[in-house]
Amino acid sequence: MSNYIKTLYFLCVLLSIQITVSATNISKKVHLGNKSYKLGKLNDALVNYENASIDAPESPHIFFNKGVIYYKKNDFKKAQESFEHASLKAEDAKFEAKCKFNLGNCAFQESKRQGDSDLNKSLAAYKKSILYYQESLSLDPTLKESAENIEVIRLIMKSILDKINKEKKKEKKKQEAQKKMIEKLKKMIEKQQKVLNKTQKTSKEKIDKLKELSNKQDFLQKETQDFSNNISKALQQAKQNLNKNKKNSTLPLIDHPLNKTKKHLDNAGVEQEQASQKLKNNKPAPATKNQEKALTELKNALKSISKKNNNGTKQDKKQGQKKQKQDQKKQKQGQKKQKQGQKKQKQDQKKQGTQGKQGKNDKKGNKSAMAQLPGDADKILKEEKENKKKQIPFQSRYATVDKDW
Repeated sequence: MSNYIKTLYFLCVLLSIQITVSATNISKKVHLGNKSYKLGKLNDALVNYENASIDAPESPHIFFNKGVIYYKKNDFKKAQESFEHASLKAEDAKFEAKCKFNLGNCAFQESKRQGDSDLNKSLAAYKKSILYYQESLSLDPTLKESAENIEVIRLIMKSILDKINKEKKKEKKKQEAQKKMIEKLKKMIEKQQKVLNKTQKTSKEKIDKLKELSNKQDFLQKETQDFSNNISKALQQAKQNLNKNKKNSTLPLIDHPLNKTKKHLDNAGVEQEQASQKLKNNKPAPATKNQEKALTELKNALKSISKKNNNGTKQDKKQGQKKQKQDQKKQKQGQKKQKQGQKKQKQDQKKQGTQGKQGKNDKKGNKSAMAQLPGDADKILKEEKENKKKQIPFQSRYATVDKDW
Protein backbone atom coordinates (compact mmCIF):
# COMPACT_ATOMS: atom_id res chain seq x y z
CA MET A 1 0.00 0.00 0.00
CA SER A 2 2.94 2.34 0.62
CA ASN A 3 3.55 2.47 -3.13
CA TYR A 4 0.60 4.77 -3.68
CA ILE A 5 0.97 8.01 -1.68
CA LYS A 6 4.35 9.59 -1.07
CA THR A 7 6.08 12.94 -0.97
CA LEU A 8 8.15 13.75 -3.96
CA TYR A 9 11.36 14.87 -2.26
CA PHE A 10 12.83 15.30 1.18
CA LEU A 11 15.52 17.91 0.66
CA CYS A 12 18.37 18.21 3.12
CA VAL A 13 20.58 20.53 1.10
CA LEU A 14 21.36 24.19 1.67
CA LEU A 15 22.11 25.59 -1.74
CA SER A 16 23.81 28.95 -2.31
CA ILE A 17 25.31 29.07 1.22
CA GLN A 18 28.98 29.93 1.18
CA ILE A 19 31.44 27.89 3.19
CA THR A 20 31.56 29.99 6.35
CA VAL A 21 31.38 29.29 10.06
CA SER A 22 27.68 30.15 9.94
CA ALA A 23 27.09 27.76 7.06
CA THR A 24 28.96 25.02 8.95
CA ASN A 25 26.71 25.49 11.98
CA ILE A 26 23.63 25.34 9.79
CA SER A 27 24.92 22.18 8.14
CA LYS A 28 25.40 20.54 11.52
CA LYS A 29 21.85 21.36 12.56
CA VAL A 30 20.46 20.06 9.28
CA HIS A 31 22.60 16.92 9.66
CA LEU A 32 21.15 16.35 13.16
CA GLY A 33 17.67 16.89 11.75
CA ASN A 34 18.31 14.34 9.01
CA LYS A 35 19.65 11.84 11.49
CA SER A 36 16.66 12.26 13.81
CA TYR A 37 14.31 11.92 10.86
CA LYS A 38 15.90 8.65 9.76
CA LEU A 39 15.54 7.33 13.31
CA GLY A 40 11.86 8.26 13.31
CA LYS A 41 12.34 10.99 15.91
CA LEU A 42 10.17 13.56 14.16
CA ASN A 43 9.98 16.05 17.04
CA ASP A 44 13.78 16.11 17.40
CA ALA A 45 14.17 16.53 13.65
CA LEU A 46 11.73 19.44 13.67
CA VAL A 47 13.61 21.16 16.53
CA ASN A 48 16.87 20.91 14.59
CA TYR A 49 15.30 22.29 11.43
CA GLU A 50 13.77 25.14 13.42
CA ASN A 51 17.21 25.93 14.88
CA ALA A 52 18.73 25.84 11.40
CA SER A 53 16.06 28.20 10.10
CA ILE A 54 17.08 30.80 12.70
CA ASP A 55 20.47 31.07 10.98
CA ALA A 56 19.04 30.63 7.48
CA PRO A 57 15.51 32.10 7.61
CA GLU A 58 15.29 32.41 3.82
CA SER A 59 16.25 28.84 3.02
CA PRO A 60 13.39 27.23 1.04
CA HIS A 61 14.91 23.79 1.57
CA ILE A 62 14.59 23.97 5.35
CA PHE A 63 10.97 25.05 4.96
CA PHE A 64 10.50 22.07 2.66
CA ASN A 65 12.01 19.66 5.21
CA LYS A 66 9.75 21.07 7.93
CA GLY A 67 6.79 20.55 5.63
CA VAL A 68 7.66 16.87 5.26
CA ILE A 69 7.92 16.46 9.04
CA TYR A 70 4.54 18.11 9.59
CA TYR A 71 3.04 15.91 6.86
CA LYS A 72 4.47 12.84 8.58
CA LYS A 73 2.84 14.04 11.82
CA ASN A 74 -0.50 14.41 9.97
CA ASP A 75 -0.48 18.16 10.62
CA PHE A 76 -1.42 18.97 7.04
CA LYS A 77 -2.22 22.62 7.72
CA LYS A 78 1.31 23.38 8.93
CA ALA A 79 2.73 21.18 6.20
CA GLN A 80 0.88 23.27 3.65
CA GLU A 81 2.17 26.51 5.19
CA SER A 82 5.76 25.21 5.08
CA PHE A 83 5.52 24.07 1.46
CA GLU A 84 3.97 27.42 0.52
CA HIS A 85 6.90 29.27 2.14
CA ALA A 86 9.32 26.99 0.31
CA SER A 87 7.51 27.62 -2.95
CA LEU A 88 7.58 31.41 -2.52
CA LYS A 89 11.31 31.39 -1.76
CA ALA A 90 12.20 28.86 -4.47
CA GLU A 91 15.05 29.98 -6.74
CA ASP A 92 14.42 27.60 -9.62
CA ALA A 93 11.37 26.20 -11.38
CA LYS A 94 12.08 22.51 -10.73
CA PHE A 95 12.33 22.98 -6.97
CA GLU A 96 9.13 25.06 -6.99
CA ALA A 97 7.46 22.26 -8.96
CA LYS A 98 8.30 19.84 -6.11
CA CYS A 99 6.77 22.27 -3.62
CA LYS A 100 3.59 22.49 -5.70
CA PHE A 101 3.47 18.70 -5.94
CA ASN A 102 3.52 18.33 -2.17
CA LEU A 103 0.97 21.11 -1.80
CA GLY A 104 -1.21 18.94 -4.01
CA ASN A 105 -0.66 16.09 -1.56
CA CYS A 106 -1.74 18.31 1.34
CA ALA A 107 -4.88 19.35 -0.51
CA PHE A 108 -5.56 15.67 -1.22
CA GLN A 109 -5.47 14.89 2.52
CA GLU A 110 -7.83 17.80 3.21
CA SER A 111 -10.18 16.39 0.57
CA LYS A 112 -10.15 13.02 2.28
CA ARG A 113 -10.91 14.63 5.66
CA GLN A 114 -13.82 16.66 4.28
CA GLY A 115 -15.24 13.59 2.57
CA ASP A 116 -16.66 12.35 5.89
CA SER A 117 -18.64 15.53 6.55
CA ASP A 118 -19.18 17.63 3.43
CA LEU A 119 -18.95 16.20 -0.09
CA ASN A 120 -19.01 19.65 -1.70
CA LYS A 121 -16.06 20.87 0.39
CA SER A 122 -14.25 17.63 -0.36
CA LEU A 123 -14.80 18.16 -4.07
CA ALA A 124 -13.49 21.74 -3.82
CA ALA A 125 -10.33 20.50 -2.06
CA TYR A 126 -9.77 17.87 -4.78
CA LYS A 127 -10.05 20.63 -7.40
CA LYS A 128 -7.46 22.58 -5.45
CA SER A 129 -5.08 19.61 -5.43
CA ILE A 130 -5.45 19.30 -9.21
CA LEU A 131 -4.57 22.98 -9.59
CA TYR A 132 -1.37 22.41 -7.59
CA TYR A 133 -0.41 19.41 -9.73
CA GLN A 134 -1.12 21.41 -12.88
CA GLU A 135 1.12 24.20 -11.58
CA SER A 136 3.88 21.71 -10.84
CA LEU A 137 3.59 20.39 -14.40
CA SER A 138 3.77 23.88 -15.88
CA LEU A 139 6.97 24.47 -13.88
CA ASP A 140 8.46 21.07 -14.69
CA PRO A 141 6.84 19.21 -17.63
CA THR A 142 8.98 16.13 -16.87
CA LEU A 143 7.17 15.62 -13.57
CA LYS A 144 5.02 12.73 -14.79
CA GLU A 145 3.81 11.93 -11.26
CA SER A 146 1.73 15.11 -11.27
CA ALA A 147 -0.06 14.08 -14.46
CA GLU A 148 -0.73 10.60 -13.05
CA ASN A 149 -2.07 12.01 -9.78
CA ILE A 150 -4.43 14.31 -11.70
CA GLU A 151 -5.93 11.25 -13.42
CA VAL A 152 -6.35 9.46 -10.08
CA ILE A 153 -8.10 12.43 -8.50
CA ARG A 154 -10.39 12.89 -11.47
CA LEU A 155 -11.62 9.34 -10.94
CA ILE A 156 -12.27 10.10 -7.27
CA MET A 157 -14.02 13.36 -8.16
CA LYS A 158 -16.30 11.49 -10.55
CA SER A 159 -17.27 9.16 -7.72
CA ILE A 160 -18.00 12.12 -5.42
CA LEU A 161 -20.06 13.85 -8.10
CA ASP A 162 -22.13 10.68 -8.45
CA LYS A 163 -22.78 10.72 -4.69
CA ILE A 164 -23.69 14.41 -4.76
CA ASN A 165 -26.13 13.82 -7.63
CA LYS A 166 -27.74 10.94 -5.74
CA GLU A 167 -28.14 13.15 -2.69
CA LYS A 168 -29.67 15.88 -4.84
CA LYS A 169 -32.21 13.39 -6.21
CA LYS A 170 -33.07 12.28 -2.68
CA GLU A 171 -33.44 15.90 -1.60
CA LYS A 172 -35.67 16.60 -4.59
CA LYS A 173 -37.93 13.69 -3.62
CA LYS A 174 -38.04 15.03 -0.06
CA GLN A 175 -39.06 18.47 -1.26
CA GLU A 176 -41.77 17.02 -3.51
CA ALA A 177 -43.14 14.96 -0.61
CA GLN A 178 -43.03 18.04 1.58
CA LYS A 179 -44.99 20.08 -0.95
CA LYS A 180 -47.67 17.38 -0.98
CA MET A 181 -47.81 17.52 2.81
CA ILE A 182 -48.21 21.29 2.70
CA GLU A 183 -51.06 21.03 0.18
CA LYS A 184 -52.69 18.34 2.31
CA LEU A 185 -52.51 20.53 5.41
CA LYS A 186 -53.99 23.50 3.56
CA LYS A 187 -57.00 21.39 2.52
CA MET A 188 -57.43 20.11 6.09
CA ILE A 189 -57.37 23.68 7.42
CA GLU A 190 -59.98 24.67 4.85
CA LYS A 191 -62.22 21.77 5.88
CA GLN A 192 -61.84 22.55 9.58
CA GLN A 193 -62.69 26.19 8.93
CA LYS A 194 -65.88 25.17 7.07
CA VAL A 195 -66.96 22.83 9.89
CA LEU A 196 -66.31 25.59 12.43
CA ASN A 197 -68.35 28.13 10.42
CA LYS A 198 -71.27 25.75 10.10
CA THR A 199 -71.15 24.87 13.80
CA GLN A 200 -71.25 28.54 14.76
CA LYS A 201 -74.39 29.00 12.65
CA THR A 202 -76.17 25.88 13.92
CA SER A 203 -78.35 25.98 17.03
CA LYS A 204 -78.60 23.07 19.45
CA GLU A 205 -82.18 22.45 18.39
CA LYS A 206 -81.12 21.28 14.94
CA ILE A 207 -80.13 17.78 16.03
CA ASP A 208 -79.83 16.30 12.52
CA LYS A 209 -77.53 19.12 11.45
CA LEU A 210 -75.35 18.66 14.54
CA LYS A 211 -75.09 14.93 13.84
CA GLU A 212 -73.94 15.68 10.29
CA LEU A 213 -71.31 18.14 11.60
CA SER A 214 -70.19 15.56 14.17
CA ASN A 215 -69.62 13.00 11.39
CA LYS A 216 -67.64 15.54 9.38
CA GLN A 217 -65.55 16.36 12.46
CA ASP A 218 -64.90 12.63 13.03
CA PHE A 219 -63.76 12.24 9.43
CA LEU A 220 -61.45 15.24 9.74
CA GLN A 221 -60.06 13.92 13.04
CA LYS A 222 -59.25 10.59 11.36
CA GLU A 223 -57.59 12.44 8.47
CA THR A 224 -55.46 14.37 10.98
CA GLN A 225 -54.50 11.16 12.77
CA ASP A 226 -53.52 9.45 9.50
CA PHE A 227 -51.36 12.44 8.60
CA SER A 228 -49.66 12.28 11.99
CA ASN A 229 -49.01 8.54 11.51
CA ASN A 230 -47.37 9.19 8.13
CA ILE A 231 -45.07 11.74 9.74
CA SER A 232 -44.16 9.16 12.39
CA LYS A 233 -43.07 6.81 9.60
CA ALA A 234 -41.00 9.59 8.02
CA LEU A 235 -39.30 10.26 11.36
CA GLN A 236 -38.58 6.55 11.80
CA GLN A 237 -36.97 6.48 8.35
CA ALA A 238 -34.92 9.55 9.28
CA LYS A 239 -33.76 7.74 12.42
CA GLN A 240 -32.59 4.74 10.38
CA ASN A 241 -30.70 7.03 8.00
CA LEU A 242 -29.13 8.77 10.98
CA ASN A 243 -27.83 5.46 12.33
CA LYS A 244 -26.37 4.57 8.93
CA ASN A 245 -24.63 7.92 8.51
CA LYS A 246 -23.58 8.94 12.01
CA LYS A 247 -20.46 10.70 10.68
CA ASN A 248 -22.51 12.88 8.34
CA SER A 249 -25.13 13.78 10.93
CA THR A 250 -25.18 17.30 12.37
CA LEU A 251 -28.88 17.45 13.38
CA PRO A 252 -30.15 15.32 16.30
CA LEU A 253 -33.41 13.51 15.48
CA ILE A 254 -35.16 15.14 18.44
CA ASP A 255 -34.63 18.52 16.73
CA HIS A 256 -36.07 17.34 13.41
CA PRO A 257 -38.59 19.94 12.11
CA LEU A 258 -41.23 17.24 11.53
CA ASN A 259 -41.37 16.61 15.28
CA LYS A 260 -43.00 20.02 15.76
CA THR A 261 -45.39 19.36 12.89
CA LYS A 262 -46.44 16.05 14.42
CA LYS A 263 -46.94 17.62 17.84
CA HIS A 264 -49.30 20.26 16.40
CA LEU A 265 -51.22 17.59 14.49
CA ASP A 266 -51.63 15.44 17.59
CA ASN A 267 -52.91 18.48 19.53
CA ALA A 268 -55.33 19.25 16.70
CA GLY A 269 -56.56 15.65 16.76
CA VAL A 270 -57.33 15.89 20.49
CA GLU A 271 -59.33 19.11 20.01
CA GLN A 272 -61.20 17.63 17.03
CA GLU A 273 -62.17 14.56 19.02
CA GLN A 274 -63.50 16.69 21.88
CA ALA A 275 -65.40 18.92 19.45
CA SER A 276 -67.03 15.89 17.85
CA GLN A 277 -68.09 14.53 21.23
CA LYS A 278 -69.67 17.85 22.20
CA LEU A 279 -71.56 18.03 18.90
CA LYS A 280 -72.97 14.56 19.57
CA ASN A 281 -74.13 15.87 22.96
CA ASN A 282 -75.88 18.80 21.25
CA LYS A 283 -73.40 21.39 22.60
CA PRO A 284 -72.37 23.39 19.53
CA ALA A 285 -71.14 26.49 21.42
CA PRO A 286 -68.50 24.63 23.52
CA ALA A 287 -67.59 22.58 20.43
CA THR A 288 -66.60 25.73 18.52
CA LYS A 289 -63.90 26.49 21.12
CA ASN A 290 -62.30 23.08 20.48
CA GLN A 291 -62.67 23.60 16.75
CA GLU A 292 -60.93 26.99 16.96
CA LYS A 293 -58.06 25.41 18.90
CA ALA A 294 -57.84 22.59 16.36
CA LEU A 295 -57.73 25.15 13.56
CA THR A 296 -54.89 27.03 15.30
CA GLU A 297 -52.90 23.81 15.76
CA LEU A 298 -53.33 22.89 12.08
CA LYS A 299 -52.12 26.34 11.03
CA ASN A 300 -49.10 26.01 13.33
CA ALA A 301 -48.34 22.63 11.78
CA LEU A 302 -48.44 24.27 8.35
CA LYS A 303 -46.08 27.04 9.52
CA SER A 304 -43.55 24.57 10.93
CA ILE A 305 -43.38 22.48 7.79
CA SER A 306 -43.40 25.53 5.47
CA LYS A 307 -40.56 27.11 7.47
CA LYS A 308 -38.45 23.97 7.00
CA ASN A 309 -39.07 24.03 3.26
CA ASN A 310 -38.25 27.75 2.86
CA ASN A 311 -35.07 27.48 4.93
CA GLY A 312 -33.85 24.59 2.81
CA THR A 313 -34.52 26.46 -0.44
CA LYS A 314 -32.75 29.64 0.73
CA GLN A 315 -29.74 27.70 2.03
CA ASP A 316 -29.42 25.76 -1.22
CA LYS A 317 -29.56 29.00 -3.21
CA LYS A 318 -26.97 30.73 -1.01
CA GLN A 319 -24.66 27.72 -1.09
CA GLY A 320 -24.94 27.52 -4.86
CA GLN A 321 -24.08 31.22 -5.30
CA LYS A 322 -21.21 31.00 -2.81
CA LYS A 323 -19.79 27.91 -4.49
CA GLN A 324 -19.99 29.54 -7.93
CA LYS A 325 -18.06 32.61 -6.71
CA GLN A 326 -15.42 30.42 -5.03
CA ASP A 327 -14.93 28.35 -8.17
CA GLN A 328 -14.52 31.47 -10.30
CA LYS A 329 -12.00 32.94 -7.86
CA LYS A 330 -9.97 29.71 -7.72
CA GLN A 331 -9.97 29.45 -11.50
CA LYS A 332 -8.57 32.98 -11.83
CA GLN A 333 -5.92 32.27 -9.18
CA GLY A 334 -4.94 29.05 -10.93
CA GLN A 335 -4.56 30.81 -14.27
CA LYS A 336 -2.49 33.58 -12.68
CA LYS A 337 -0.16 31.13 -10.92
CA GLN A 338 0.20 29.08 -14.09
CA LYS A 339 1.33 32.17 -16.02
CA GLN A 340 3.80 33.03 -13.26
CA GLY A 341 5.18 29.49 -13.35
CA GLN A 342 5.65 29.58 -17.11
CA LYS A 343 7.43 32.94 -16.86
CA LYS A 344 9.74 31.65 -14.15
CA GLN A 345 10.48 28.51 -16.16
CA LYS A 346 11.64 30.63 -19.12
CA GLN A 347 13.89 32.68 -16.83
CA ASP A 348 15.44 29.50 -15.40
CA GLN A 349 16.10 28.14 -18.88
CA LYS A 350 18.06 31.29 -19.70
CA LYS A 351 20.19 30.82 -16.58
CA GLN A 352 21.00 27.18 -17.34
CA GLY A 353 23.91 28.12 -19.60
CA THR A 354 25.76 29.94 -16.82
CA GLN A 355 24.89 27.49 -14.11
CA GLY A 356 25.60 24.28 -16.01
CA LYS A 357 28.96 23.57 -14.43
CA GLN A 358 27.71 24.28 -10.95
CA GLY A 359 24.72 22.03 -11.58
CA LYS A 360 26.98 19.13 -12.57
CA ASN A 361 29.00 19.52 -9.38
CA ASP A 362 25.84 19.60 -7.33
CA LYS A 363 24.68 16.36 -8.92
CA LYS A 364 27.92 14.63 -7.99
CA GLY A 365 28.08 15.85 -4.39
CA ASN A 366 24.52 16.40 -3.33
CA LYS A 367 21.70 13.89 -3.50
CA SER A 368 18.36 14.61 -1.92
CA ALA A 369 16.89 12.56 0.88
CA MET A 370 13.17 12.05 0.58
CA ALA A 371 10.50 10.96 3.02
CA GLN A 372 7.74 8.48 2.33
CA LEU A 373 4.43 9.79 3.58
CA PRO A 374 1.82 7.64 5.35
CA GLY A 375 -0.50 5.66 3.08
CA ASP A 376 -3.82 6.60 4.72
CA ALA A 377 -5.30 7.48 1.33
CA ASP A 378 -4.11 4.31 -0.37
CA LYS A 379 -7.40 2.49 -0.02
CA ILE A 380 -9.38 5.25 -1.68
CA LEU A 381 -7.01 5.52 -4.58
CA LYS A 382 -6.62 1.77 -5.03
CA GLU A 383 -10.36 1.15 -4.94
CA GLU A 384 -10.93 3.76 -7.61
CA LYS A 385 -8.27 2.19 -9.78
CA GLU A 386 -9.61 -1.34 -9.31
CA ASN A 387 -13.12 -0.16 -10.12
CA LYS A 388 -11.84 1.28 -13.38
CA LYS A 389 -9.51 -1.72 -13.89
CA LYS A 390 -6.72 0.74 -14.19
CA GLN A 391 -3.88 1.36 -11.77
CA ILE A 392 -2.52 4.91 -11.76
CA PRO A 393 -0.54 5.19 -8.50
CA PHE A 394 0.55 8.29 -6.67
CA GLN A 395 4.27 8.05 -7.34
CA SER A 396 7.52 9.77 -6.48
CA ARG A 397 11.20 9.50 -6.97
CA TYR A 398 13.53 8.92 -4.07
CA ALA A 399 17.23 9.41 -3.44
CA THR A 400 19.50 8.80 -0.51
CA VAL A 401 21.77 11.36 1.08
CA ASP A 402 25.37 10.89 0.19
CA LYS A 403 26.49 14.15 1.71
CA ASP A 404 25.12 16.46 4.41
CA TRP A 405 25.56 20.19 4.03
